[in-house]
Amino acid sequence: MLENTKDNPPCNTLFIGNLGENINEEELRGLFSVQPGFKQMKILRQERHTVCFIEFEDMNTATNVHHSLQGAVIPSSGSVGMRIQYP
Repeated sequence: MLENTKDNPPCNTLFIGNLGENINEEELRGLFSVQPGFKQMKILRQERHTVCFIEFEDMNTATNVHHSLQGAVIPSSGSVGMRIQYP
């Protein structure tokens, strides 16, 4: 599991980084939309990398997802685990 030592205070939104250029939006949505409290997801594709912001109903549900999915590998993203932080 990846450890985040430079994170911001908890909130109801998560920043998802370490996503590969070929990340599949449906695969990412499928992983997060089934999590309790999921509200919405916004993917930002930039020239060399893709990031995502995911909003949950409250801070507690976001915190649970932060801990449970930190470092998870999404096959379409490559072999590096995603980095989850509070924005």
